[in-house]
Amino acid sequence: MKTGNKLKLFGFSELLLGLVITVLVIMLGNRYLSSIRLDMTEHKIYTVSEGTKNILNNLSQPLNLKLFYSKKLSPGLPGIGVYADQVADMLREYQRIAPEYINLELIDPEPFSEAEDLAVANGLNGIAVDQLGTSLYFGLVATNTIDGREIIPFFTPEREQQLEYDLTRLLQRLSSDSNVEIGVLTTLKVSGDPQAAIYGMPSEAWYSIDQLNQLYEVNYIDSGVDTIDPSISVLLVIHPASLPRQALFAVDQYALNGGKIMMFADPLVESEQFNNAAGLNNSDSAAQNQATLDGLLGAWGVVLNSQALVADYENAMRVQSNVTSRGEVLDYPIWFRLDQQAMNEREPVLQQLGDVIMASAGALSQVDSATTDFIPLLKTSETASLINLQSVVFQNDPKEVLKLYEPGSEALTVAARVSGEAKTAFPDYKPDIDNDSPQQEDLSEENGAVTDQTDTQSNAESGMQKDEQAVSGEINVVVFADTDFLRDQFWVQIQNFLGNQLAVPSAGNGKLIENMVDQMSGSPDLISVRNRGSGNRPFTLLESIRQNAEQKFLQKEQELISELQATENKLIELEQAKNSDNSALLSSDQQSEVDNFTHKKLTIRKQLRQVRHSLQKDIESLETKVKVINIALIPSLIIIIGLFFLYLKSARVRRRG
Repeated sequence: MKTGNKLKLFGFSELLLGLVITVLVIMLGNRYLSSIRLDMTEHKIYTVSEGTKNILNNLSQPLNLKLFYSKKLSPGLPGIGVYADQVADMLREYQRIAPEYINLELIDPEPFSEAEDLAVANGLNGIAVDQLGTSLYFGLVATNTIDGREIIPFFTPEREQQLEYDLTRLLQRLSSDSNVEIGVLTTLKVSGDPQAAIYGMPSEAWYSIDQLNQLYEVNYIDSGVDTIDPSISVLLVIHPASLPRQALFAVDQYALNGGKIMMFADPLVESEQFNNAAGLNNSDSAAQNQATLDGLLGAWGVVLNSQALVADYENAMRVQSNVTSRGEVLDYPIWFRLDQQAMNEREPVLQQLGDVIMASAGALSQVDSATTDFIPLLKTSETASLINLQSVVFQNDPKEVLKLYEPGSEALTVAARVSGEAKTAFPDYKPDIDNDSPQQEDLSEENGAVTDQTDTQSNAESGMQKDEQAVSGEINVVVFADTDFLRDQFWVQIQNFLGNQLAVPSAGNGKLIENMVDQMSGSPDLISVRNRGSGNRPFTLLESIRQNAEQKFLQKEQELISELQATENKLIELEQAKNSDNSALLSSDQQSEVDNFTHKKLTIRKQLRQVRHSLQKDIESLETKVKVINIALIPSLIIIIGLFFLYLKSARVRRRG
């Protein structure tokens, strides 16, 4: 056989062998290497968080997941197909992590099929895709081994970044068989105050708290308590500065023993102004309570400025002044509305809330020596500042309050999540001793701990041991520097409709409380699940080039438009001149000038069309080039390198032959 034919046969054999090896590698990879994953995306959108893995690894019973997705109908809805692949991939990953507990079934509910009837029966929402009533379904039905059932009626792309949180929360709810109990510790009349109607004040229960009764078992805790039942899933502490020392000690111990707390504290509780001499706590006992609260927050690594109010002019609410007969409407900077930009984008519970309104709030910051993590949840604009409490509390004129405002230079935190290792704020406190004979407190400036100078001696004399008290532990607390934003006045109107109470919210305050309780009442691992990045990856370079091209042609377009406008104005002047002369005909010079301007107008319009057409063509050309570079360049380079090595190998074979 000739050398040339041998080389051709050898080359064909190598190509065939390479093809066979490639197919075998793909088959073996799909069979044995499917569990190996490498997430190269910027925000790790295909990587399951450790919190989700912990929840999946601790499931107590098998769960059946049915993902309904009308795949054949999705091409007409941009973005749905890509998002559906992401949802399915996420659920497959859940199944891979916990194969014994996650049973996944993918269902395509074709129109007028039994699968579509099953989707409707399970409460999934369909989207009409044509005038014939054909509906697209994209939802999840999850059940456990008993009667538990949870659904996601439709996966909206707007919640793409909250996908992992939504799925993990659903599984955690379905797997848990324990009832969620919420505790409320406060001296405020949040459950209703019948006597308030006498003074013209609202007497109904605060809807932000009352709405929790519809979802959970809510228990109101006496303010004189010295222990908190550990069975309480989440403890809401509202206006802690009014609580006695033994109650704050109970809060301290509950937190250190793993209890989850939502605390609402601020310098000025406006609902208490009528009960407390203009809202200031001037009594000795109130001052001691505030000092004890400062010590408790300090032990958690948090500082609340109790002598100043946050003023945010950029987000200020508009209020009507009742001081003058004119009833002026003014900006009131200590009442402000925070939009989505002011919320931590990494927190799923803060997404799609709408605005949150806060009133007479304080500012939170982290202690320099804190051992806990301090994560801001809500922040003001960067021009917000602090106003002295004493200068505001006696002032009824919004105009005078506005005069006190001076722009700041950085955003202030009004709500934060605090977690991590913390020490007790009451290292030497014994409630069974100190409740009988209260002692003067002494605050430690080093770590914010509250100590009692006589407690050590009393404890030593009684022979009591401190083993029963927690001296340190992992805490999980959310602190809001405001209590008034819980009140109906600032976010909801309760209307009577056909004998029923109808809540009409004007802000997302209530939804925020509901979401936060929902998150914290679950596993601690659920709290660690954060928002993930979006799977939508636009060509940012292309957008930049597009903007530059538009800027390039925009100037020319504006010049032509101005010139066209001037030409049209000149034609109007000539027409008006003809009418003023009461002449039906134009002179030859006038007619020639009209013809010139008419021709110039047509020429400018043609140039304007060419500019806009050139802009579109340039953008399309740039888009094609960028896509070719991003999509085809790397594969082309690999092919060229492969051909080059094949050429070198063939050359060596020819030399040997």
